[in-house]
Amino acid sequence: MRIEIMIDKEQKISQSTLDALESELLKNLHPQYPRMAIHIRKGSANGVELSGLRMDEDKK
Repeated sequence: MRIEIMIDKEQKISQSTLDALESELLKNLHPQYPRMAIHIRKGSANGVELSGLRMDEDKK
């Protein structure tokens, strides 16, 4: 599974907050999805994209 999170760069979120978000996601999701990859970046809009899941139920 791959999680991509894009956060609007205008929101002025610190790098330490982004690191904490990534750490919490890994801690909570890694036991269920050991082959998971997380990418958090700043961009022009907010968004979350999940890929690599076989069933829509897993996305929910």
